[in-house]
Amino acid sequence: SGVLTTVITALPTAEPRFEPRCGKCDKCREVCPYGALKGVTWRKGIDRAEMFDYAKCADGSSERNRRVIGEGMFICGQCFVFCPYTRKYLKNG
Repeated sequence: SGVLTTVITALPTAEPRFEPRCGKCDKCREVCPYGALKGVTWRKGIDRAEMFDYAKCADGSSERNRRVIGEGMFICGQCFVFCPYTRKYLKNG
């Protein structure tokens, strides 16, 4: 069976950001279906484990994809899809 391993996009690249633009926004945590985000704002040098629970994200998305498409792939992205800053960037890109 085939497994989706890479998603190719035509999204423009940008200069890296080293400061969050979240402000008081908490949308990513609110929409995470697996409760993986801890509500800690990203900052340069932060350890991933401080921000989110990788196992919850991977296990939850793998189980959902197994039920929905028959493959246990670790693909979700809800936090990115619903991020107001990301949506604004893509719209104005």
